[in-house]
Amino acid sequence: EGEKAKMATCVVRVGFATSLVAQAASDIHDAVVTCPQSKHSADLTFFNNTRGQICAINAGNAVMDLVALTATLSSVAEDCTSSLIPNFDTYCSAAVLGFITAMAQFAGTGV
Repeated sequence: EGEKAKMATCVVRVGFATSLVAQAASDIHDAVVTCPQSKHSADLTFFNNTRGQICAINAGNAVMDLVALTATLSSVAEDCTSSLIPNFDTYCSAAVLGFITAMAQFAGTGV
């Protein structure tokens, strides 16, 4: 019963990782479209510059998606192996990258 649950977790996390790749690609595309019009770094934070703010949000979301992808892949490395001994390095890296993902979300908020 435990092996079936582990396999199901593996499948779900791999599917989530795939969706993160698509989401990151979409955010990178949006950043490429909106960022070239921002000529200076001051454009990214100026309150009346909507295009610069959108550029910062798209770029921040792309970074957050890529960090979340690495955290998910760390979890996949543990979930998709068949071993009786847990790999604590993957748990540790997934936890640290999950924390970094949470911090990276601030960049994507445009704050």
